[in-house]
Amino acid sequence: MPMEIVLGYDAMTGYAMVCFGAMAGFLTSITNPYNVGVAQGIADLPLFSGMGYV
Repeated sequence: MPMEIVLGYDAMTGYAMVCFGAMAGFLTSITNPYNVGVAQGIADLPLFSGMGYV
């Protein structure tokens, strides 16, 4: 956060940047069964149908 403050942003922006990076990494993981299951349900695909390709 010190770098964001030096650049003129507030502490909440620095916190949001850290949280966004962590959430983006978590949500794009192909091995996270919860997110993959929800996404395949939304896309009307069979649950964990692509597991054989990993």
